[in-house]
Amino acid sequence: MNKAEYQFVSYAIANFPVRATHPQKTKNIVTAHFHSDAEIIKVIKGTVDARLGTSSYVLSEGDLVFCTPHTVHEVIMLSEDAEIQGFIFNPQILDNIVDFNAVRNTHTVFYSSKKSTDEISRIFDDLHITYMTMPATFKLRIKAGLMLLVSVLIEENFIFLESDDKKHLRTAPAIIYIRNNYSQPITIRELASLVNLCDDTFIRIFKEEHGQTPFSYIMNFRITEALKLLLENELSMSEIASRTGFSSSSYFTKIFKKKLNVSPIQYKKIYLPHT
Repeated sequence: MNKAEYQFVSYAIANFPVRATHPQKTKNIVTAHFHSDAEIIKVIKGTVDARLGTSSYVLSEGDLVFCTPHTVHEVIMLSEDAEIQGFIFNPQILDNIVDFNAVRNTHTVFYSSKKSTDEISRIFDDLHITYMTMPATFKLRIKAGLMLLVSVLIEENFIFLESDDKKHLRTAPAIIYIRNNYSQPITIRELASLVNLCDDTFIRIFKEEHGQTPFSYIMNFRITEALKLLLENELSMSEIASRTGFSSSSYFTKIFKKKLNVSPIQYKKIYLPHT
């Protein structure tokens, strides 16, 4: 299959970091990559396989996915008529009101069957049209659209604000700690102590809030960070293992293959064929 990244339109206005993609339909694959911007992708037609970090989703017309900054992602077209569009923005455009280091996960999927997806889809379409038509109120309309997007993500409990709101994720301090210290050994006890819970209660609440155990979350996050280092193609397997918190390259390879069904070496051959 052919590989190609999005056909990005450059930032429309200097120092206003947003961009949109032309419909992507002539290539089979959006190659695995990551960037410092947040991104929302919409399936316009057909069926695709969206791979986000260690997760994979089959998406159809009307489905959307939101990725936080630095999330490794790729899209594989599963049907010949498949077509996708994307909208990308840097969080600084919203004066950094959202801390993407403390969100529930690195991505969230909105299926067309969900009620909230209608609103997300309308917001996406408005952002895309505004970007392509460039009205005089371009900056205001883009910011307003992104604020609406963030508000829906907050209502969906994907993003939370620093408040006493009941939707505030109790395990948020643990998430921040994992993302800042994933290269070091992390124990359940130290994570539980961050939120003043016993180990068993912490594990139960963490699973309720994130749909996976703390151990699985840590492993998935480490593998996602390893994917970035693999794509940069500058480090050995042992160096990548060390930088992402694995005790050895063999253990790193074992977990990597379990999560992605290919070894790190095979992954590099797929996405960096000339190495």
